[in-house]
Amino acid sequence: MPVALGILAKLFVDYTFMSDALKFGITLVGVALGAIGTDFLSSVVDNPKLDKDKRKKSYSTKDSAQTRIRSSRHADKPSSKARSRRTTSDITSVDSESELIGPRASMSPLDRQVAALRARASLADSERRRFKEERKWAKAQGNTTLAAQLRWQVKRYSALMKSFHREADTKLLEAASGSKSRLQTIDEHQPIASTSNDRSERRHRESTPRFEHPIVHVDIDPSQVKSAIRVNVR
Repeated sequence: MPVALGILAKLFVDYTFMSDALKFGITLVGVALGAIGTDFLSSVVDNPKLDKDKRKKSYSTKDSAQTRIRSSRHADKPSSKARSRRTTSDITSVDSESELIGPRASMSPLDRQVAALRARASLADSERRRFKEERKWAKAQGNTTLAAQLRWQVKRYSALMKSFHREADTKLLEAASGSKSRLQTIDEHQPIASTSNDRSERRHRESTPRFEHPIVHVDIDPSQVKSAIRVNVR
């Protein structure tokens, strides 16, 4: 502001005392061009600072928005332990009367029990895969505490899945061994059927009279033979 006043005072003095219109016009044009150039250079030089400030503000805004989103996610999601307890109760509630098994008329009681165990194992496997994906996301975000908790959940549901499959296999093996033992008992107590040839031979032996070999006693003169000889004649 003082510079502008000084320039105007000089122009007024030059125009009043010297009456040089050409010099006055050139000076005025020069001052105008200088002012315009100064404004242009100041805008060019000051813009990087403004851009940096804008970038910093945008980055801070993005970080705060991401922080709010993460906090809202953690606030909306229940704890992993509470969620796992609810899921486990849902899995164990599947029994032979559940709608997931299928029509009751087309399956025996054993088949329905085995199908219920297989359904529980399938649900446990799906939960295991879900916790495994969440653990990968937690490790990518650098949340080691949550990753450790989810790792424990993965192991837990993997053990549940294997136990349900093992129980189903045990029931099938017990049913198969029981049916085999019943078949062996039936075979042991079942009489052997006789053939027609055996029956005919038995009847022939019974109808044929039995003849015993006769015993004949012969007396011989003592002069010839000192003792009697018993001769069996066939």
